[in-house]
Amino acid sequence: MAKTRLEGREARAGGVVAAGVVLAAAMAGCPAKPPAPTPVPPPTSAPAPKVTRDPAKVLEASRKALGEVAAMSYSATVEGTGALKDKVDAYSAQVIAAKVQAEGGGWKLYLKGGCRPAEAQASPTEFEIGYDGSTVRSLRPLEQAVYERDNVVEMDELAVFLSGQSVKPPVAWELLGEVPLDAKGGTLAFEGQEKADGVLCDVVRITPAAAAAGDEGKGGEDENAEREAGLRVYVAEHDHLPRRIERLVTLGGVDGARVLKLDEVKVTTAARSDVAMVSFVLEAPSDFTHRTVQAALNKPAGGDAEPGPSDLDLAMEPLAVGTPAPDWTLPTAEGGKMSLSSHAGKVVVLDFWGTWCPFCLKAMPQIQKLHEAYKDKGVVVLGLNTENDPSADPAGFMRQKKYTYGLVLNAEKVTRPYRVFGFPTLYVIGRDGNIALVEQGAKPDLYESVSRVIDAEIGL
Repeated sequence: MAKTRLEGREARAGGVVAAGVVLAAAMAGCPAKPPAPTPVPPPTSAPAPKVTRDPAKVLEASRKALGEVAAMSYSATVEGTGALKDKVDAYSAQVIAAKVQAEGGGWKLYLKGGCRPAEAQASPTEFEIGYDGSTVRSLRPLEQAVYERDNVVEMDELAVFLSGQSVKPPVAWELLGEVPLDAKGGTLAFEGQEKADGVLCDVVRITPAAAAAGDEGKGGEDENAEREAGLRVYVAEHDHLPRRIERLVTLGGVDGARVLKLDEVKVTTAARSDVAMVSFVLEAPSDFTHRTVQAALNKPAGGDAEPGPSDLDLAMEPLAVGTPAPDWTLPTAEGGKMSLSSHAGKVVVLDFWGTWCPFCLKAMPQIQKLHEAYKDKGVVVLGLNTENDPSADPAGFMRQKKYTYGLVLNAEKVTRPYRVFGFPTLYVIGRDGNIALVEQGAKPDLYESVSRVIDAEIGL
């Protein structure tokens, strides 16, 4: 019996061993996992065809769409790219434009936002602008001041005012003219499609006629001067409204652009009304200082004028290099008189400025630097002040800021012969009495560009 039980246990053990041997043998001949199926390549599709369009038709469709717009709004951002990267002021603003329903047309305009100056030491500014088709007001909260001008009936006049307030770049002026996106005889090129404001756009470049002909600028112009090179416009494919405008320039032979992005574009047409309208007449707080801004040019009172270019046409181009500088005699802050001819044989720097002009104040440290660098080298630096407010105190302002260059008052009397349409405007007059350089605006490299010309004039 015992033997039988033992034989049974051995038989069972042998069966287990045998089964293990069989299983091991079977596993030895099997792969670790089933073979992966052969991958099936995804279906191939032909590449999307390259889109080509007639650039003239793209712009014509955009003009038609803009012609149906009664009002539009957008969020604007402005920045420099390429040669202008970090060299121009950056803006962010909300902009609303509405057509003036009156003879002559034009646009009402509202914008509110801020500016971050390119100059590291300058402080950011805030602004709010309202233009009702006649009166334009600029509220400057940080300055607690309001600047105002009446009888503004042309968009070019409005642009002059906004330029003086340093808030011109966020406005899409190219869309608000009598002929939107006017090529003005320049050449057009279709540059493909790209997205802007999240929508697909046709990209058209407009090159001015002079640039297309290879004209590098006026004779005597500084080779490092900034030159306009046209526009690049991004027109949305679905509604034909622009979403991005690149204002192209070359600076020292390098391409760059001031880029205006139009985000969150909304319009009011006969079929839809998406624009949230505002009052275009701004009310200033009672504690704000009120400044009335003069026109860029003084028009003669009474009399019949000879037919010819309008005052505004004359103003839009400053005096050309090589032009004789008009003489003048104006009062000084000390109560005396000064004339340009009293500095004959010297290099003279004229800076047209006003205490009401933020860009002017921004440029003044560089004007002072020029005075300190050249005051003992036969160079005269003068600030030609233009005010239209009896409470303004330009001499006191200069003393407070410790600016020591010369100050001449009532310079609005000579803005017309000098074709000053924006502030600040700076002229360098050579020893021969002719214009050697003109600069407009508070450029970060103003000192460098002016000093190069002065050095050439005095032989350094």
